[in-house]
Amino acid sequence: MTGSSKWNRRRGAALAYVIGAVGAVAVVGLVLIVVLSRGSSTMAGVPDNTAAFEPHLATYLDMSNFARTGALPFRPGKVVTVSTQTEGVDLLTYGMLPDSIRAESPQQVAAVALINWDRLELPAAKEGDPQRYMVMAHVSLVDPGRRLVIGRASFEGEPTEDAESHAARPAHQIVEWLQNLPRR
Repeated sequence: MTGSSKWNRRRGAALAYVIGAVGAVAVVGLVLIVVLSRGSSTMAGVPDNTAAFEPHLATYLDMSNFARTGALPFRPGKVVTVSTQTEGVDLLTYGMLPDSIRAESPQQVAAVALINWDRLELPAAKEGDPQRYMVMAHVSLVDPGRRLVIGRASFEGEPTEDAESHAARPAHQIVEWLQNLPRR
């Protein structure tokens, strides 16, 4: 075999690799375009129906003053999560709720999870260490029909150096708590 035929074979293999890589990038790009154009939600995985809750948010936010039941926490049915800071549907946790417990419309709301996010500055372990933060979530679960707070819980996120990180929020813990509450 001559040196030029080896070179041509290597060049052909390299060209095939480049064409395959370009094709893969094109497919990924096409998939991203399709996924991003599927809905108008502001976060991936968040249903587009959150606007339906807008007229009810003021009522939901006023529920934190309801009397607390003495019983153990429970979930009477489907839930909507509301951030007390943004005074809107908490998109992070709402999008994570399984279909089986997520209220898709105001008519399905049996409970409102009012979430108060709190960011704490943690003390440095030693001088010169970067500032670290931890996000806390205080959740009041309210039954609007009974006008009662039916559960309260607090959750701690993982310490992080990024003060604005959503990854540090204990959203998975909140969803797990809501999902595992007994249904009544």
